[in-house]
Amino acid sequence: YASQVSAGQAHSACATEDGQLFVWGCARHGRLGIPPTPGMPFDLDDGHDTYYPNPMTVDFPGAKVKYVACGLKHTLACDDKGAIFAWGLGRYGRLGFGDEEMKALPLEEPDVEGEWDEFSWHQPKPRQITSLQGINIIRVYAGAYNSFCLSGGSGTPQAVYAWGLARYGLLGIGEYPSICCHERRFDADIPAAKCVECVKRLAPPKEGGIPTFIEERRGHPAFSRCNVAFPREVSKNHDFPADAEDPLDVYSATPCEVQALAAQSIANIIPGTFHHLALSSAGELLP
Repeated sequence: YASQVSAGQAHSACATEDGQLFVWGCARHGRLGIPPTPGMPFDLDDGHDTYYPNPMTVDFPGAKVKYVACGLKHTLACDDKGAIFAWGLGRYGRLGFGDEEMKALPLEEPDVEGEWDEFSWHQPKPRQITSLQGINIIRVYAGAYNSFCLSGGSGTPQAVYAWGLARYGLLGIGEYPSICCHERRFDADIPAAKCVECVKRLAPPKEGGIPTFIEERRGHPAFSRCNVAFPREVSKNHDFPADAEDPLDVYSATPCEVQALAAQSIANIIPGTFHHLALSSAGELLP
């Protein structure tokens, strides 16, 4: 039986009570997470728009699928062990693998006229977001150009993480630097209150280790990796990479914690295209 469903712009997904994952609809950019089949149908307006008209089983690499979320052209899922996976179109960092990893993904094949999309980096199969390894993810949410997840349970503090397009404040992390918020100081000569240009980014954990954060400050020597599991951290837009077609389309290709929601008990997140909403367990709507 189906336990949870999600619909994107042109594809759908369903998680079952026994932890299986089914998908159907447009298969372009690997958003279904299953390999193309020779002779599969395609849209007459664009031969790249192949599709599966019936539900297909995904060969999921994790444990039992708990939640799935379909975005515009990408998909997220978390399993009952707290791991999170992403696949589909990677542009704007919406898969959460990191900027270099995103640009190393395969590109779409040229069309019949030899033209190709230089920004069509895509992940054809479910792949774990390793920067969140060790954090117990309990829900996933996918917007058009953004991704979100909620951690909690099993001794994990509740937190909301966001990644993808940062323009228009889409990540909810603000546009300006925050004060350095981690209590463990690496430079005692600089008071925390004066650390106004702090950058912290999630980095993949070392083998067998916990997630790490890279911390550095403008105007001060860079810090080494901080082995902290759940710091309250904020990044700032002007430190993000920008899309080559529009320098205003800055993005975060790795998850950032939404500090503004840290004190809230989040029950649900409703992602849109250029705005998002969160709902607290007390029924408070947080735009």
